[in-house]
Amino acid sequence: MGRLICVNLSPTIKIDKVLLITSLLVHDMGNIVKFDFSSNLIKWSEDVAVLKKIQNTFITKYGSADHEVTENILKEIGVKDSIIKTTHEMTIEKLGHILKNKQWDLLVATYADYRIGPIGIISLDQRIDDLVVRNGNKPSLNWSSSQKVETYRKNLNKCEKIIQKYCSISLNSINDKTLENYFEDFLKRDII
Repeated sequence: MGRLICVNLSPTIKIDKVLLITSLLVHDMGNIVKFDFSSNLIKWSEDVAVLKKIQNTFITKYGSADHEVTENILKEIGVKDSIIKTTHEMTIEKLGHILKNKQWDLLVATYADYRIGPIGIISLDQRIDDLVVRNGNKPSLNWSSSQKVETYRKNLNKCEKIIQKYCSISLNSINDKTLENYFEDFLKRDII
């Protein structure tokens, strides 16, 4: 999603495409520590006992907060500090600040991240609704606060409008099929 947006942005918008794409590829590396394997919302195709064992190994080695785990893994494998910083900054909680300062790398990264759900490309509203269902019972994640959720929704929609203004393709037309051709290239991509 981030790559497709980048190649269709106005040349007046300056973005470090390599930094953006690499950050998007690695930013969820620590997510295994937050998975709830008892949830009925996700049908696990792998052996849950094996996944729980991997999860415990990651928690023991890297920590229990997904962003902390991602940062620790990226440092361990020698990823550039600029990529680590971008992955740290591209959060929905920081989107208001990102919008205010028109930080294009982070605008596109955050937008692209929030258009992708657990099973593919979805609208921003679908993504927020999904996150409320999956995380609304965890007050520490802010998804149980209707006020925060509406602020996130408003900021993401504002982000989409800003990007769309400078993008030659319709952002709402992007779907799983649109992005199929990019996956093969990403499987071969070096991140350090």
